[in-house]
Amino acid sequence: AEAILALARLRSKDGSRRVPGGSATARALRLAAERLEPCPLGAAHYRLARALALSSWPEEAVRSLARARERGYLPIDQLAQEPDFAPIRDQADFQSLLKP
Repeated sequence: AEAILALARLRSKDGSRRVPGGSATARALRLAAERLEPCPLGAAHYRLARALALSSWPEEAVRSLARARERGYLPIDQLAQEPDFAPIRDQADFQSLLKP
């Protein structure tokens, strides 16, 4: 998850541009999401959500955050302040995750 986060930071210019759906980076993000799906570690899903948010993929980021919560890892205080979530912070689905 750390490698995909680093790739998303690089390719999205730290969240300032969307990663195009047909790009190699997009394929890597999808593959990472697919492989992490069964992972029991909530922190891995949280890191993936950061990468997806940076890539301006809000629905996928929120789904990954929901998986993190299901697996017992969603630090609300950190989530609210995490700069990587800036591109999706105003989304209603993201805001709903901030509620305990």
